[in-house]
Amino acid sequence: TPARMAELLDEAGLWTLQTAKFWQEWVDQLRRDHVKGRLVPPAAFVGGARDIVYGNDWWSLDRDEVMVVELEVPDARYWQLQLCDVWFRTMDWATHQTGLNHAQARVDDDGRVRFVIAHRDPGVQNWIDTCGHPEGMIQYRYIWTKTRPAPSVTILPLDRLREALPQNTPEFSADERRRALAIRHRHLQRREPVT
Repeated sequence: TPARMAELLDEAGLWTLQTAKFWQEWVDQLRRDHVKGRLVPPAAFVGGARDIVYGNDWWSLDRDEVMVVELEVPDARYWQLQLCDVWFRTMDWATHQTGLNHAQARVDDDGRVRFVIAHRDPGVQNWIDTCGHPEGMIQYRYIWTKTRPAPSVTILPLDRLREALPQNTPEFSADERRRALAIRHRHLQRREPVT
């Protein structure tokens, strides 16, 4: 009936307003609580899937800084780390390496993974591209996990990056990066054939 349709439209409008307010306030709180050089430990979220734990935090880097996020590989079916912009939008993952998952990331010989967040390519496989953003949200998640390793963070000048990585960390060439990004774009074309 017209009256019921009016009620449903009012409910949809209210939901839209409340949702926008909730996410804006949540992102603002993450930014206020952020301590540079630290990431919160993973946790389950009320209302979220029971078999996923998340680490939601903020990141910020000066132009010449890099952030190394190091963690023990979780005993999980799927795990990943990604950057988002200041509005919690996923960055351009199709043409930039803005996140890596368990199948894409290089695990070091010691069973740990080290993600290198930087404004320009530092020549390592696990580079996470900031796409020129000086700050934003960072999210990692473990799905169907038996362990919940908390990451550690090291922030240092780009020219000292190798000090924070194992000595046997291989160089990742510009050609290897182009091939890795081409794989991403092919995956996008399978997912969204019109692009």
